[in-house]
Amino acid sequence: MTTDIDYGAFDALTFDCYGTLIDWETGLLAGLRTVLAAHGVDGTDDELLEAYAGAEATLENVRISRVLATRFHAKWTARFAGNGHPVSRRVMATPSDRSSAAPM
Repeated sequence: MTTDIDYGAFDALTFDCYGTLIDWETGLLAGLRTVLAAHGVDGTDDELLEAYAGAEATLENVRISRVLATRFHAKWTARFAGNGHPVSRRVMATPSDRSSAAPM
């Protein structure tokens, strides 16, 4: 096979690995079925993959929210700590303690 592409002109090549080079669904389903079977849970491939995708998206959003909350807290503390700002007492709790802090 010949090609007219000059591969030396590129610094990097990227690939869409999942679903193209890696059949991740087969491995994921095998792992899910092993864990779920121990709990008497079964489902079609589509049901399991949809449930996994939903859980994954939720967990990613929680992680992103946690990162944003931590950064906000750090910036707020750096700017307003100890200056008597009326809202600072409510936000001074760490992000993990925020559920017990007074509502804003």
